[in-house]
Amino acid sequence: MMSFRNLLGATALAFGLAACADSPPPVVAPTPPPVAAPAPPQAPAVADLVGARAVPGARQLTARGYRLARVRGMTRFYWHAAASTCVRTTVARGRFSVVEQVPPAACGR
Repeated sequence: MMSFRNLLGATALAFGLAACADSPPPVVAPTPPPVAAPAPPQAPAVADLVGARAVPGARQLTARGYRLARVRGMTRFYWHAAASTCVRTTVARGRFSVVEQVPPAACGR
């Protein structure tokens, strides 16, 4: 024979389970996607300046965000701070004969 206490406990358990069955599942907020770090800015291209006259070519480098970092004879090194990029130019016969990206150390960085 079931005691009153056991009957009361079983009834409470039955009502509790019935209440759980009727309640909607808890709402879980979706996990936001991970935020990727922004890619570093790319330095403007400079290969098109090979063969350009030296003075207008230097102006064009400045217009593209490069700043003169170092001069060594007919070779100049330009630094693009936003992209942490160093470019070396060499002048022959008044024109850029070489315009290429070099390691940042070449610009003293």
